Amino acid sequence: MPAADVFACLGRALDGGGADQVGELIERHWSYVIRTDASLLLRATRALSGDALHRHPAAALVQELFAPIRPAIMRRNDPLLDRAIDGHAGLDDHRARVGVGLAAMIALTRRGRFAEAAALGRRVVDLGIELLDPGFLDGSSVPALELHAGIAHLMAADLAGAERHLSAAYRDLSPFANHGLDAAGKLGFLYALRGESHLASTWLERAQSLEPGAGDWWLRSTERQSIAAASMLLAIDRLDWPDFHRHNVTEDMAVPSENWMYVVYARARAGLFLGNQRILINELHDFRDQVPLIFSAHSLPGMLLDSAELDLLVSLGDLDAAAEVAARLGDDPLERVAAARFRLVTGSPAAAEEIVADSRWPVRISRRVRLNLLLLHVTADLALRLNSDDRIRLLRRAAVETANEVDPWLFTMAVHDPATVDLLGRHAPETAPLLSRLAEIAPPRPFRLSRSPARLTPREQVLLGRLAGDGGLNEIAADLHVSPATVRNQRKSLYRKLGATSRAHAVEIGLRAGLLPTDSRPGG
Repeated sequence: MPAADVFACLGRALDGGGADQVGELIERHWSYVIRTDASLLLRATRALSGDALHRHPAAALVQELFAPIRPAIMRRNDPLLDRAIDGHAGLDDHRARVGVGLAAMIALTRRGRFAEAAALGRRVVDLGIELLDPGFLDGSSVPALELHAGIAHLMAADLAGAERHLSAAYRDLSPFANHGLDAAGKLGFLYALRGESHLASTWLERAQSLEPGAGDWWLRSTERQSIAAASMLLAIDRLDWPDFHRHNVTEDMAVPSENWMYVVYARARAGLFLGNQRILINELHDFRDQVPLIFSAHSLPGMLLDSAELDLLVSLGDLDAAAEVAARLGDDPLERVAAARFRLVTGSPAAAEEIVADSRWPVRISRRVRLNLLLLHVTADLALRLNSDDRIRLLRRAAVETANEVDPWLFTMAVHDPATVDLLGRHAPETAPLLSRLAEIAPPRPFRLSRSPARLTPREQVLLGRLAGDGGLNEIAADLHVSPATVRNQRKSLYRKLGATSRAHAVEIGLRAGLLPTDSRPGG
């Protein structure tokens, strides 16, 4: 059916063709009409009620899209959603099967039932590919199916599934450039979240190239949100605050939808350095109150915003409130990063080391999370004052994750313990440009790790400083005007207080405990 005929048929049906005819047209063509004449579609969905809605439940689900997420309305419509899920595959018209399946998938996503939405999305995408012709109207359907299946997988924290479907949505030809633009923007956010800045930038450039052809439809602002958030994350990684503020979106884009989550998360990450933590914590809480359904168990919104809130609270030193948030965290690697940092700040390095142990890592894990877990493992090791032979291996692995890049890892290095970052520079010389740039920027350190420095005597403090230099035992004794035997006895007492087993180990503990400047070097 040509595009003009869809509008004419729907108009005639509304003027007297009967509720069932209106319902059937909505089922077949709603995903096209919503982008071309949203007011006509809204009028059509409102024309159905009572038994007609039970026969055509997709109409109620489509009408939900015209309003913010409202739990009361969704609970009222849940029986209609169940009817749509159970009945769409049995409809005679193949366009109706796909249209009702798409409406049900989006309805599940907006209810926070992300795993169900992703599973339904896979089935409906296959159905669309099998049944639909790549004509003008059908040409918009498969990209829409891939796009919303990708969104469902993303919100379910299945980043691999999201990547697959969103890439397909970008590649598939559609009469609406917005399909490819939205998919490219969300892929930009996905890769920025994973710390793959080159890919994130590539997808943002692709999104930008589609901007001129994108239609200015009524949900256009929500498409811009993921693009803005991805750009903000890349700026935060570089500690580039002018660029962050340039992309920080204005209030006219603050539509209370699941998409706004991307922006709220990016702002929360920036808050660690901008000093507006309380404002951002309130923003997190306000967003939860507006769209509570999307914060379901094991969902990306819950993982991101709980982790962000925990870091904000820890940076403020509000550890009681932080403990409540930490109790909500699951076992996803992203959540483990925030949980381990909380344990280190509260003086529980053994618990932190257990959280970040690489034996608990899943097979698929992002570069950003891997780097964070490795550095936190080293920090825990230092806090436990272990003379770990594994520490250099962890540091070398961390250096590999940076891939000799500078700008993408400045934020990550800035939130870690300075003593750990200093050790990285010693054992991985290839990170020198990164650490030199970090020292040049000299950002504030948002986290103060719990320290229990040993109470050293003034003489022991002097000796620790000398041990951090290059002088031998006899040279140190001569400088201090004591015998080598006296230095050996003082060294033994010093090692006992620090829990050290060697000269290098004592210096590492001294660095970690703040007893030495971070540019100190262990002697031979």
